[in-house]
Amino acid sequence: MNKVYNEIKELVLHKNRTVINKNVTAQIILKGSKKSYTT
Repeated sequence: MNKVYNEIKELVLHKNRTVINKNVTAQIILKGSKKSYTT
């Protein structure tokens, strides 16, 4: 039971990491586009 819980936790953490990475890249792209507009 504990092993299954740990595996699920790992999966959730991995999904959260990918979501965070996507958000960070999106923010970087947005910042870059804003910079290109201002300059």
